Amino acid sequence: MKKRRVWPWALTITVLLTVIALVTTWLQTSPIPYSSLNSTEQGTKGIYRLLKEREVPVDRWETGWDRLPESTGHVLWVIQPEQKVYFPEVEGEWLKRWVKKGNTVVIWSGPKTPLSQELGFDAAQSADGVRKVKMAPTTEGWLKEVHSLYFPHGHQVEGSPDRVWMDEQGSPRVGKRSMGRGAIYYIPEPDVITNQAIDRADNLALALHMASFTAGEGKVWFDESVHQSVESTAPAAPSQPGTPSTVEELLTPLMRLLLAQLLLGGILWLYLQGKRFGAPRLEPIQEEATGDEYIRGMASLYQWAGLKQESLAIQLEGLLRETNLRMGLSPKASRAELWEQIEKRMGPTACKGLQDLADQVEGLTPPVKRSSFLRISQALQKWKEELEEWTRNRSGR
Repeated sequence: MKKRRVWPWALTITVLLTVIALVTTWLQTSPIPYSSLNSTEQGTKGIYRLLKEREVPVDRWETGWDRLPESTGHVLWVIQPEQKVYFPEVEGEWLKRWVKKGNTVVIWSGPKTPLSQELGFDAAQSADGVRKVKMAPTTEGWLKEVHSLYFPHGHQVEGSPDRVWMDEQGSPRVGKRSMGRGAIYYIPEPDVITNQAIDRADNLALALHMASFTAGEGKVWFDESVHQSVESTAPAAPSQPGTPSTVEELLTPLMRLLLAQLLLGGILWLYLQGKRFGAPRLEPIQEEATGDEYIRGMASLYQWAGLKQESLAIQLEGLLRETNLRMGLSPKASRAELWEQIEKRMGPTACKGLQDLADQVEGLTPPVKRSSFLRISQALQKWKEELEEWTRNRSGR
């Protein structure tokens, strides 16, 4: 007996270690700002999911720019690259060549971002510092739906873009540079399309416009490679976009520890339940749930689903329909006809009992207590059993 008491302690320790591992994992996992995987206020998962729900071809790009799709008609969204990510001249050339072939790059970034500066764009605080600005009218695509935009930091475009879209005060808010058969767009704030600001003013229409440049088999790609700190510019091993990570990459040491703890906890739980992992054997004893056990089980289910009153009404209607048939009446016979037949055939007491049950069910007001549900369900079941007994006695004569 003393030996068995060691196992509950071992199980408790295992559960505690598992909880600690989960909490540690949660604390170490911080959402990446501006990532399409981030559902917090500073993430962009909202616009990513919206584009997917609108059946816009959208995906995430997680490899280098030297492996961008060979086909044309794609749109690459680069949202606030990390400052730690270095964009050497060769990477800029890869991006420019890809655009010239007939693709589009949309850069959403604030001031002094190396990539935007390399491509001739920059951002600065506007003179008035206004965050919600009225835009100059235009008839271009989704932009005709844009009357005002919300810039959380009040930035405007600087640099030497080929074309700009200004607000009514003459401040450039969206820049564009054409390259070959493609173009690069620049919006001086990444926060415009974050989960927190995408529904402000007409920011959503601006985002839909920047996603509308796809053609043919092209997709809108959310560039996730710029949100990963890069310590080396050495190219990574080739991989296809959207390919899931291997099991080895997903199972970090912490995850392996967690899985081992869960496995050990499961084995200990089975041991405490009396399972000895012996050869399977047939159990000759079978137990059937009684009517009351069934009713209590259904009571728990209906209580969880909040359907106790509806369940009683369904039980009553089923009982009345069955009683009609056993009394030789139509299933749609009136209550008055049913009461008359029951009183004539089964007696006044049986008739009064069913009438009282019907009044109780139809007089219930939510919320229905569990005790009331059990009592009335058991009474309906009992009346049904009496009806079946009366039918058997009648047929046995």
